[in-house]
Amino acid sequence: MYLTELTMRGHDAAILCPGNPYNWHQVVWTFFPGRDDRDFLYRVDIGDYGIKLLILSKTQPQPPIDLPQSLFRCREVPPEFLQHSRYRFQLRANPTKRLTHDKKTGKPCSMRVPLTSDEALLHWLERKGQTGGFCIPHSAAWPNPPCSLLITREKRLDFRKKQLRAAHHGSVQFSGVLEVTDSELFQKTFIEGIGSAKSFGFGLLMLQPIISTH
Repeated sequence: MYLTELTMRGHDAAILCPGNPYNWHQVVWTFFPGRDDRDFLYRVDIGDYGIKLLILSKTQPQPPIDLPQSLFRCREVPPEFLQHSRYRFQLRANPTKRLTHDKKTGKPCSMRVPLTSDEALLHWLERKGQTGGFCIPHSAAWPNPPCSLLITREKRLDFRKKQLRAAHHGSVQFSGVLEVTDSELFQKTFIEGIGSAKSFGFGLLMLQPIISTH
């Protein structure tokens, strides 16, 4: 796996900044010429420092030639990086649930709606952990949230895919500490990402190992 970081300011940011959030997916595709299958995750952070684009990929990306190479930093993820038992993490996700019936009409339907309450968001993350080889350590019994978890609701992501009607995703950032419960599943989760809307910059699990000094 390769971790690639681009930090862009001013003119360099204007070269890539696509306006429509969905177009970021198309921008990242240009880093992998000749590929037909997506083997990357990414996230975009915009702040006073400019634009930071982070990409996790199975193949080494090739940056556009009109970007200064000094902005482009790529390094291979060493195998031992995923062998720790605890990590500090950040995850920007699009937590949703599927509705099978319209609440107003009672008629069957199939649509996804965003989760909004802290309790629903925590349950969502815990379910992802159960199938993804990790858990969030608790400091006390439910309903108190884990002391190691911070849930931040971000600005709604509005987009237009090609010429289709406008739509949006709810954006939630989870930050805290996780414990690995199944190393093989956890590695798969790191590679494949968590949740839906990965084409819109969701699902990339950012990790920092917690190394015990004892």
